[in-house]
Amino acid sequence: MMIIRVGFPGQSRGWKADPEEMERVQEFKIGDWVRIRPFLTSTKYGLGSVTLESIGIVYCIRPDSSLLIELSYLPTSWHCEPEEVEHVVPFRDGNWVRVKASVSAPRYGWEDVTRNSIGVIHNLEEDGDMGIAFCFRNELFPFSVTDGEKVPRFEVGQEIRVMPSVNQPRLGWLNESPSTFGKTARIDLDGALNVGRQSLWKVSPGDVEQLPGFEVGDWVCSKPSPGSRSSSDLNGVSSITVVHSVQDSGYLELACCFRKLKSFDSLY
Repeated sequence: MMIIRVGFPGQSRGWKADPEEMERVQEFKIGDWVRIRPFLTSTKYGLGSVTLESIGIVYCIRPDSSLLIELSYLPTSWHCEPEEVEHVVPFRDGNWVRVKASVSAPRYGWEDVTRNSIGVIHNLEEDGDMGIAFCFRNELFPFSVTDGEKVPRFEVGQEIRVMPSVNQPRLGWLNESPSTFGKTARIDLDGALNVGRQSLWKVSPGDVEQLPGFEVGDWVCSKPSPGSRSSSDLNGVSSITVVHSVQDSGYLELACCFRKLKSFDSLY
């Protein structure tokens, strides 16, 4: 049987191991984005003011393979062992972000930003601080990478609507109403979504939800709704139908294989 000898920092002799009991890990490099592992109870060099799940950048790799991590909220680098952190997909310019649900007080405060606000990264500093563009602000909002989380990208052509929980959108209703939904025709540099109606309606991304975007040929059925019946429910039975066409208003024309009818219904 093959035996391998593994050397760990601080050990005078290598440790013998069966190769089947080991797995290859990705090496850390200077400039890598890392996250402090969430379930640490202690660290070799101490946590100090560092909080678990913080995101930072590898600043230096010492001769003993330990790491110096640069965190935006610390004046000096944090010393740690490689097993105390993990790789994380880096933030980049153009990424969409918001404040993490677990953060009660962002490093640079809230100002007019709320927990649901979604913005676009415009610049990223070496220490992990970011400048975020919010469409309802005239200036970039200073943001610590530790406080943020990525959200799915908004793209041109996506169907969206204002979330039911929003009574007054940040950028106003224009000539629309809570029942309005439509496709994003353009996205501004500050993240504002321009919805293609009769005239472009600007909407803050934090106020909307993305819709499935049905296409001709999709198989669909109506969502169950207690106490009400959809026009696609025939004889009390929820029917599976095919999208025959998508109207400019957003309503679907459905084709039922067992009846010669065209049923108009919004599945949103």
